[in-house]
Amino acid sequence: MNILGEFFVWIANLIFSNKAKYYAIAFLGLFLSFLVYNILNNLLHLVASVPYFREIISNNLLVYRICYVALIMIPTIVCYFIAIPSLIHIYQRESYRTF
Repeated sequence: MNILGEFFVWIANLIFSNKAKYYAIAFLGLFLSFLVYNILNNLLHLVASVPYFREIISNNLLVYRICYVALIMIPTIVCYFIAIPSLIHIYQRESYRTF
């Protein structure tokens, strides 16, 4: 029962300290990357069904794979660059708080 109470106190502190907003931004980046992955995967299967584009992809496979991973990671990187500095600032502010 004590663990349940501590969990709810942790959730309340998370919400009131503005951490929840920045965690949501970070998880939004992961969700957007997942969506980009699914859309790109379906789009590339459609494009690869055309023999001309299949030949272009097979000739430039390394460039294709690098661009594929980069496009998937862009939303995560952007959202993390938004969230991480703010979370660091919140944690530093909390660690130097006097009671």
